[in-house]
Amino acid sequence: MTITTTAALPRGLNTPIPGMTSTGGSEIYRIAVDGSPTRVWSSREDLVYALSFDANGKLLAGTGNQGHIYAISSEDDFTDLLKASATQVTGFAKTANGGLYASSSNLGKIFLLGGSPESEGTYESDVFDAHIFSRWGRAETRTTGNVELFARSGNVDNPDRNWSSWTKVDLQKDAQLNVPLARFVQWKAVLHAGTPAPKLDSVKLNYLSRNVAPDFDDVTIQPGVRYQAVPKSPAGDISISTGASGNMPQIRFDPPPITQHDSDSIGVKWTVHDDNDDQMVYSIYYRGDGENAGCC
Repeated sequence: MTITTTAALPRGLNTPIPGMTSTGGSEIYRIAVDGSPTRVWSSREDLVYALSFDANGKLLAGTGNQGHIYAISSEDDFTDLLKASATQVTGFAKTANGGLYASSSNLGKIFLLGGSPESEGTYESDVFDAHIFSRWGRAETRTTGNVELFARSGNVDNPDRNWSSWTKVDLQKDAQLNVPLARFVQWKAVLHAGTPAPKLDSVKLNYLSRNVAPDFDDVTIQPGVRYQAVPKSPAGDISISTGASGNMPQIRFDPPPITQHDSDSIGVKWTVHDDNDDQMVYSIYYRGDGENAGCC
């Protein structure tokens, strides 16, 4: 096995953007007998520091900077096995009974991975930011075996500060997330040993953001200037996605309007944004100084 470290760029871009910081990532390849490589695992965020095999011959990858250990079964088939209470998992060593020792840094610790599975395991998702105060609906899951799902919500990005308590989601009924309306949400899965073995493939949370009014950021009035209409075209503006999770805002570049001198005109320019990303439709009204009736 080999590890390749790469720099992850925003989707759709082949070259770095000046001023934007690239995050690290890793790839793991299997080298066949004839020397041909096959990529079996990749991540845009995790850096691989150590590789080893468990007693069943399954590949384990120790990563940072969130301390995850992944069990890789085959190409694009892996399990987020556990998250250590340290930043980086940096090495493995086998024990006499089929288990593994795992060493870490930040903080420096030694963990023991047993040779047999636990009767219960827990997985917590990252905090999801809807960017707007939202109503959380039902969960859509793909699971096997005995799996329980819990959810909680809050209005700050730290779950330890004034969030709701964990609430169980009834997957056998309507799978509604009975959590308070909030901007942030997090889910937790508890897997119980049994037959068939528990497995969690995917979790999707449906939500409806509160509709908010658009905000004017700037209004500029310039006498003696006429603004020409900017033609609409696919190349008229550029949007850059800055994240793969859908969580990050987009950077939008609009071409400036074309101006020309006209002593009989008054140019009015404004900037507006809408947090719901709704399309803006404008109605403009004006009247002269001292007039009571306006015009559109």
